[in-house]
Amino acid sequence: MLAQRGGGAEPGLGGDPVHRQGLRAGFTIVEPDGGGLRELAALVEAGRLRVEIDTVLPLERATEAHEIGESGRTAGKIVLTVAG
Repeated sequence: MLAQRGGGAEPGLGGDPVHRQGLRAGFTIVEPDGGGLRELAALVEAGRLRVEIDTVLPLERATEAHEIGESGRTAGKIVLTVAG
């Protein structure tokens, strides 16, 4: 969900606590794009796109990873690894 300050309330949602606080809420739908992911992977492999990784943790420590993300103090992506 996306919330932002300012702007008007959506029709029919004026009684919602989010809207009473002057916020607007909405959703973003993302469709899978395998071709786009392949292009990004090629850019990374060619060294033309750099991915900043802050923390790598095993999946079993997902709760800790979530807490790190919520801290707002990361300098890159948080990666969870899956043993297999």
